Amino acid sequence: MLKIFVLFSLLIGFSFTQDNKPLNLPKGFKWVVEPTISDGVNQYREGYGTASFKNERMSFYDVNGKKVYTLEGGETSEGFYDGIALIEVGHNYKYILNKNFVKTPIPNDYKISNYSEGFAIVSTEKGKFYVDKNFKKLSDQVYASAELFSEGLAYVRFNDKLDGFINTKGKVVIADIQNGGIFTQFKNGLCAVQKRGKNREYKFGYIDKKGELVIPILYLSASDFYGPYACVSKKNDNDDYFSCFIDVKGNILANREFNGTMDWSGDMGHFFNYFPVAGTNNSISLHGYMDKTGKDIIKPNYYNLGNFNSSDAIGFKKRDGDKSGIMNKSGIEIIPPLFKSVGDFYDNISVVEHNGGSGYLKRVK
Repeated sequence: MLKIFVLFSLLIGFSFTQDNKPLNLPKGFKWVVEPTISDGVNQYREGYGTASFKNERMSFYDVNGKKVYTLEGGETSEGFYDGIALIEVGHNYKYILNKNFVKTPIPNDYKISNYSEGFAIVSTEKGKFYVDKNFKKLSDQVYASAELFSEGLAYVRFNDKLDGFINTKGKVVIADIQNGGIFTQFKNGLCAVQKRGKNREYKFGYIDKKGELVIPILYLSASDFYGPYACVSKKNDNDDYFSCFIDVKGNILANREFNGTMDWSGDMGHFFNYFPVAGTNNSISLHGYMDKTGKDIIKPNYYNLGNFNSSDAIGFKKRDGDKSGIMNKSGIEIIPPLFKSVGDFYDNISVVEHNGGSGYLKRVK
């Protein structure tokens, strides 16, 4: 039996220690930082990951695993958003860091959000306003609520009755849309809005950048558009709930209905359906991926699947297993279930938990 195991290990490109730790990864993967004891490991954003390994201070790592900047003791950061990383000290953001690794104090004890399209939101007792990367105010206007900019527009609420979208000059370009208060952003030129119907039930539709309703108020839930498609849910003719993907005209993609849809990831849609558990009254949600023709590329046989982002690889966990592996867009399992967890690949790098530690695993061509 041992000879067979060793031969199998060689065939798939691994050598193993007794605790099943992979020392040699198959072609197409390499450790940027091998799994080790950590106090916090964050996913890569905009070319850098932030992590604290072996009880050291948190540092920024480039895509080759080189430590390029180390924070002071007690400082943490989730990484870069729009070229700016917020540095937290004692549960409050105290500094911003740019990609030249120049650290600047945040003035006036601002409670600041991450940046998007050049602006962050500052929250005060009187309301919210926008500042640029030099902390200059976008305008003197203070809003009751505000969201980050996306595609040049940001949703704001002036008071309980008046809301709309402003541009990056602070000018109102879509006024009084009477959104139900759900977080909204423009993606692919469209934005989900929530309105109350005749039966006082809130439902969703989509507006364009002119503020015109281009997809009717029909849906019980609605996501941003992920490229050409969005995830929505509604009731069918039998009054049963279902979820589906729609295009920018509101057409249901491939006329397929699911128990749930996650997102449109690259050129495939992530969905799940419920399946009965034998011998019980329970059910389990199993995940898969379909293409735009409605064909299952990855059949719904998985307890958990990641999302395809900048990579052609995702983590997976099988229905009857407690370990995670990695597969490609064809559903081929490239690395068998060996890891405690596999995060989504950002900048082609995933946070992987293994043997009591965490590390960075890179997808290489």
